[in-house]
Amino acid sequence: MKYFLRLIRWQNLLMIIYIFLTLRYCILGSFLDLYGLQFRFPLVHFILLVAATVLIAAAGYIINDYFDVETDRLNQKDPIIGYYFSSNVAVILYVVFSLIGLVLGAIVSVKIGHSTFTLIFFIAASLLWFYSSAFKQSFLIGNLIIALLAALVPLLLLIYDLLPAMEYYGPEIKVMDINMNIPALWMLGYASFAFIYTFVREVLKDLEDSFGDQKRGYQTLALTIGEQASKILVSLTLLIAITLLVWVFVKYLNVTLSLIYLALFLVLPSIITIYLIIRAKNKRQYHITSILLKIIMFLGVSYSFIVCYIFHTFK
Repeated sequence: MKYFLRLIRWQNLLMIIYIFLTLRYCILGSFLDLYGLQFRFPLVHFILLVAATVLIAAAGYIINDYFDVETDRLNQKDPIIGYYFSSNVAVILYVVFSLIGLVLGAIVSVKIGHSTFTLIFFIAASLLWFYSSAFKQSFLIGNLIIALLAALVPLLLLIYDLLPAMEYYGPEIKVMDINMNIPALWMLGYASFAFIYTFVREVLKDLEDSFGDQKRGYQTLALTIGEQASKILVSLTLLIAITLLVWVFVKYLNVTLSLIYLALFLVLPSIITIYLIIRAKNKRQYHITSILLKIIMFLGVSYSFIVCYIFHTFK
């Protein structure tokens, strides 16, 4: 069981579930409650949506390890496939998880009256396969794919949770002049946050694994432009992200509690991360910065509780 949980990256799957729950109930739910509205996406369908996403993500981690056995060995990691699980078992798990995820995605798409949205899950599953088999080895493409898929989680809530509410409460929204752009912008904001910080983390992971990647003949961004240029790129990206966060908070979320949270739990850790990136020289140090970025992403999602509190103070 321990190695199975490692294979599917259980911590990352829990993070996906956490994002779904906090954004749905702390942001979308709180906003709807301001106007006496309720979710029109039933809980059982929400659970199926989360399950579909988690299963496809787990399948992605499995197939990634399947293709990365030799690279992991070169990078002095402990490969799971070939040691604790055979290649055949890994492929079966990948197929089963992917198929169940696609079926569940199709079910929830049909339930909201947009069966074509099933393509979202099909495209996500396909991208994970091509990422692991080819794009991960390429310049920039692999980093962007993972960043886009991370951004997809908040967008799924916009599509499957907010859209049904907007369609059902159309007349009420018009009469009460409810600005539904507000929750939509929140989801887009979180998607942008996930994209930027995931992109930076993926580049740092490439720096961490550069030895094995080079031996395998990969052409990742880190190997193509070099270590120093990669460090400059991710540092500048984080600086831009910090600047955007400060601008958004000061202009639109200028509440004392929000500004304190921004300074202590988002800006300060991001600045510390930049400092550690600049000083990083070995695999262990890059790994530490990667973990710190995970923590910042968790803290960013946790800001949803502050949003919930602010919404309820206006109720």
